[in-house]
This record gives sequence, C-alpha cells and structure tokens, in this order.
Amino acid sequence: MLHVAEAARVSVATVSALINGTATVSPVLSQRIEQAIRDIGYKRNAIARSLKMGTTRTIGLTVPHIVRKWTGPEHRWLLPYCAVVAPTLLLGADILGRIVDRPSEIQVGIITALLGAPFFIAVARRTRLSTT
Repeated sequence: MLHVAEAARVSVATVSALINGTATVSPVLSQRIEQAIRDIGYKRNAIARSLKMGTTRTIGLTVPHIVRKWTGPEHRWLLPYCAVVAPTLLLGADILGRIVDRPSEIQVGIITALLGAPFFIAVARRTRLSTT
C-alpha cells in the first residue's frame, strides 16, 4: 500500500480508506489512487490484512471439520451443530487468552490460529496419505 501511496502522491491512510471503503475520498484522489493501483499491479494480501486486523478465518474452516466427526455424512445436522460449536470454541479461546497472559490478554484470533494450524496440518496429512 505504501508504493501505491507514493505513486499517487497521497498518504497511506487515504489509500487504505479508498480500498477498504472506510472513508469518503475525493474523486480526483480516487482516480489517482486507482491509476497507481493499476500501474503497480497492487493486489490485496489476505494474510497481511488478517495479521493487521487481528482476525483469522480459522473458526469457519475448523468447526465444520470438527463437527463432521460427530455427525458423519449427515449434512442436515452440520449447520445446527456448527452454530453451537463455533461460538463455544470462540468463548473458550477468549477465556484461555484472558487466563494465559494475565493481566493483559491474548487476542482470540491468535489462540484460534494456534489451535487451528495443527488441526489443519493433521487434516492435510491425513488427506494426502489417504489419496496415495
């Protein structure tokens, strides 16, 4: 985003506001920024964004795999169980984050990523082993 801001001769905050739609940017500046984005070939980086925002999508990926262990191939139960397990897992991660690093707090996204990463590695390994 810094390169786009430099090319458009605006601040990084202005580029961010335009890209994320968080503030109104004048048409002249919008046009300069969009031209700089095209010239540079800027693409949003989802990983960098999640690190900056402190959010991950681990819950949305992990919970259905966990629930499928209980429901098996019964897809009609998958969504209702996910609706219960996801908030429970988030609440547990929040409590864990508050307990582990007292008096401060570890963000829920960090806890869920630490729990979800090994889970996905195991799923990927199991999938790869079953296909060979």
